[in-house]
Parts: sequence; C-alpha cells; structure tokens
Amino acid sequence: MNRRLALVGIAMVGAGDTMKIGSGSRFLVVYFPSVASGLMDIQPLALVLAVAGGFVVGWSLYGVRSLLAVILGVVAAVLVWLLVWWTPS
Repeated sequence: MNRRLALVGIAMVGAGDTMKIGSGSRFLVVYFPSVASGLMDIQPLALVLAVAGGFVVGWSLYGVRSLLAVILGVVAAVLVWLLVWWTPS
C-alpha cells in the first residue's frame, strides 16, 4: 500500500465532497451568494476531483502497477460516485 498516494486520494475525495456540500449550504446562500454560485458553477470539477480521488485511493491499495490495481481503482471510484453523488430519482 502506498500511503502517500492514498492520502492524496483521500484529500481529493474530501475536497470534491466539500465543494458539493458547500454549494448547498444555506449559510453561504444567504450571506455569501457569490461564493455559493461559484461553488455551483464548479460542480463538474468537484465530481471529477472526487471520482479521481477515489480511483487514486483504490489504485494505491494494491501498491503495484497492475490490472488488479486498476480494477480496485475503478471500484473505489464507482463507490465514491455512488456514496457522494448519486441521488435516486
């Protein structure tokens, strides 16, 4: 396991999640509307950042560059997307 890479991935997931949650904050909408609208504008960037961070975390778990590491990365990225971004209709 590559701990530094895992920490970078966790930070990426946290940053993307924070941007998503911050854009829906009632406090920001009331007192800082320009910040809230800016966070709404960069929602696609937050999605890419969180999913890429999930991939990095999953890829770093195996520690060796191989197909298994890529598969773990894809599984972790899908898991991040499902937990953070997917909303049932």
